[in-house]
Amino acid sequence: QSTKEAEMQQEEQKDPEEEEGPQQKDPTQLVGPVLKLEPFVVNLSEPRGNRYLKTTIVLELDSDALMPELERRQPQLQDIILALLTSKNTAELRQIEGKFRLREELMSRINALLVNGKIKRLYFTEFVIQ
Repeated sequence: QSTKEAEMQQEEQKDPEEEEGPQQKDPTQLVGPVLKLEPFVVNLSEPRGNRYLKTTIVLELDSDALMPELERRQPQLQDIILALLTSKNTAELRQIEGKFRLREELMSRINALLVNGKIKRLYFTEFVIQ
């Protein structure tokens, strides 16, 4: 057999799952189930009290099993989020580090409440300070 024929036979025998290069990922597995919360409009902790934040939050869950618990705990979720948002001031939230810190604090407080799973990621889909 020629070298070219031998190479072609080897290519045909390769298992498609053993292909080299980047693995194809199932798009449904890239993002978990999500829960979009109603927008929050809160006064920020300012000396003159004249600034407010409007934000919309989307929670990415680790499993569908967590959805019923989050729906039942909606008042607790809102309370946790409102308490934290109103404790922040404009200077903290204008910086990207402040937004990252807020995201981590929210996830930590929400996850401490949950028993049937956890929040994998938290997204701000709207974030306006006036």
